[in-house]
Amino acid sequence: RKAQPRFMNSSTGRRSRRSTLLVAATVAVAAGVLTPASGPASAAGFVVTSTANSGPGTLRDAVQSANAVVGSDTITFDLPNPSTITLTNNITITDDLRIEGPGQSALTLTNPTTRVFDVDPGPLGTGALYVDSLTIADTGSNAIVFTSPAGDVELDDVTIARSANHALSV
Repeated sequence: RKAQPRFMNSSTGRRSRRSTLLVAATVAVAAGVLTPASGPASAAGFVVTSTANSGPGTLRDAVQSANAVVGSDTITFDLPNPSTITLTNNITITDDLRIEGPGQSALTLTNPTTRVFDVDPGPLGTGALYVDSLTIADTGSNAIVFTSPAGDVELDDVTIARSANHALSV
């Protein structure tokens, strides 16, 4: 039997979802849509350049790209001050992630219909989340939800305001 290339499902012969996302992240970085941030060689970094809900350069795009890279990744922001990112559905985090905002008054994440982040580590991640220097406000549900078993969460210089339910749900 012929050996399957890495990230291939041996029963279907298709690329795994993680492999597809990894390829998409690599293409996005090569095309200049996502900008790698400096950091350790084992970690990937992404810079958010758009306040849109989805598409190139958005927070959603950066998190999806980070989910595709095993290990702790970092997301930073290059946006006008102040900026608001309004989401239409939650963003799922499946691997260790650092989100380093520009400051509580400089960046607000909001989602009037549901939560902002859903931390679900899945089979390959630990789901540890570090968020620094931003505001999460006006959520239609909990601000951040952790699906068990999730990793650690650290919030530093973060304001969570006007959440319809709880700030954090574990």
